[in-house]
Amino acid sequence: MMLHQEPWLFTLHKLEGALYMDVLCGTVGMYEMRVRVPEAVISAWRTHGLPILQDFARRVRANPDSFDPSVSLHTAV
Repeated sequence: MMLHQEPWLFTLHKLEGALYMDVLCGTVGMYEMRVRVPEAVISAWRTHGLPILQDFARRVRANPDSFDPSVSLHTAV
């Protein structure tokens, strides 16, 4: 179920009880990277709102290789 979308940045989903974010990554070739949102980010989001999710998406976009591929799914756009 889609919970929130920020065009050209991310889409937040709830899947099987967990929150996932599809982040638009890349420069010349664009792709979406799906990452599970860490519990610390979820907790901060509940306290501080949308800027927390935007910051997390920007961190994923800036360095997608730093996220565990076991909880990520790359999807070509």
